[in-house]
Amino acid sequence: MLNSSATQWRHQFSLDINMQRGGVILRGILTGSKSYGNETMTLVTADPDRDNGDPKEELFEYNDDPSWDREIAAFTQSVLNKEPVQSGTSQDAFQTMKLVYKIYYADPIWRDQFKIENPEVSK
Repeated sequence: MLNSSATQWRHQFSLDINMQRGGVILRGILTGSKSYGNETMTLVTADPDRDNGDPKEELFEYNDDPSWDREIAAFTQSVLNKEPVQSGTSQDAFQTMKLVYKIYYADPIWRDQFKIENPEVSK
């Protein structure tokens, strides 16, 4: 289950990935405003034969997000060294937009309401 909201008085982000023997629960997003709350990951390990329906949960908290600094540093190095960008290229962005388009098309209500054309049909 995926939930994200920027319209509630408290912004939310949560992603639950459940599998046969456990799962991962992600909460919060580290932002400058801290409005999405603390970023946490809960690792759930289930053992149906032994845990009596109460799986082991291990909580990890993340207080720093170095991803922006790393992305900017990598991009800067690519420019300064006249090397191709390795991550976050225009091709990556294009592929992401194609995926988002397919997701919107997959929803019949959105597809009909906004007249979204089949992404698999070439013009």
